[in-house]
Amino acid sequence: MERSAHLALMAALDNGSNMFGPLRADIRARLFAVADNPTSDTWTDANGIILRAQGLVTLWQALGWHTDYAVTSGPAFGRGETPHWPPHMLPTSAQIVRAVIAELKAAIVVHDRSAMNDHLTRYHLSNGWFIDGDRLTSARPRREHKYSAFEPGGHPSGCAALRDTDSSLARLLARLNERHNAAITDVAE
Repeated sequence: MERSAHLALMAALDNGSNMFGPLRADIRARLFAVADNPTSDTWTDANGIILRAQGLVTLWQALGWHTDYAVTSGPAFGRGETPHWPPHMLPTSAQIVRAVIAELKAAIVVHDRSAMNDHLTRYHLSNGWFIDGDRLTSARPRREHKYSAFEPGGHPSGCAALRDTDSSLARLLARLNERHNAAITDVAE
């Protein structure tokens, strides 16, 4: 990777954010690793990272939108196996850098809002997790719980993992505080 591309990518990653807030160090490291050395392992580790909340845009999607990368499906692999990407299916370093920078610039949003920001209240917790409270009951016809607790990066893909739900914020927060030492630090409506 050229020095100028290296510096531009570092700046974009340091200033970047997605629906979970500023990019965590481990997410930035995975994105930098694949841009610096696009191998089967680094691509497998990074292609599903969400770069933008609106539309849940992943690195793979960003490549398709901002570059001439045209691979739309991955290699076949069995249950429990790690996919092996042949070299001709891997994006180039230049493509990854271009896509990450373009998508992170497009993703400059208020950290406390999600793609459904008109009806959510986000409660930031002291352990780094967050609770989304749904103010619009018609938006959750199949869910009976108004409040959902998420652990950013808790899913193996790097996405936030749903950890608990409840119809009462007080009950949910009490459980989270008991199990995970979590307390509300900030509220964004």
